[in-house]
Amino acid sequence: MKKIVFTATVLLGIASVHLSTAQANTRSGIEANSNTSGNVVMLGQDVQFENSPYLSDTFQEAVIMYKDEKLSKLMIRFNTYSNDLEYQQDGNNFTLTEPTIVGFRLPDGSIFRRGFQNLDRKQTNLTFYQILSEGNLSLVKYPHSRMQNKTQYNQATKLYAYVSDESFYLAKMDGTLVKVKKDKKSVFEAIPDKKEQLEEYLSKENLKLNNWENIIKLLKYYNSI
Repeated sequence: MKKIVFTATVLLGIASVHLSTAQANTRSGIEANSNTSGNVVMLGQDVQFENSPYLSDTFQEAVIMYKDEKLSKLMIRFNTYSNDLEYQQDGNNFTLTEPTIVGFRLPDGSIFRRGFQNLDRKQTNLTFYQILSEGNLSLVKYPHSRMQNKTQYNQATKLYAYVSDESFYLAKMDGTLVKVKKDKKSVFEAIPDKKEQLEEYLSKENLKLNNWENIIKLLKYYNSI
């Protein structure tokens, strides 16, 4: 497994992470196109990480979408732990904090958007979700990572591991999100109407709602009636 060694820092009074890799440093909280990193106070404790929080470790040319419907291309990678977009400038990595960004599209066609209603303390209207199916009722995925403490007793260097996870939601036109699982009961509880027609469709097509592909088929039918 890949290990990343970083030294914890404080950036402008906000807890941040100053990654020390063979490639570059990641400075959190920097405005797009900024060349300054602010006042950094080194805390001086080494911390090792296993695994990676990135959707892809390599930077990819993505299409960035803005509120005014403008588009731009930028080499980025998506951090699922911080839910941030990172870009490179002058050999360094920076967090893209432009507030007018509403989404981005990766080379494989994956689309991520934000602007959904807040769910809890970890998710805000700036949280990016992957769009799996779009319509009056959409299916979105929230890919995220958490940190697991793997430090052994009396170990000088702190050891953590990134653990990947994902959650799924039905998104209404007003941006409301309802968490769903891969089962009929969960999906039907989240769908507001047309349930008799949906029952007929499932019976006719012999579909079981035990995978996301079939749930997407159901949502496409829902959005067509």
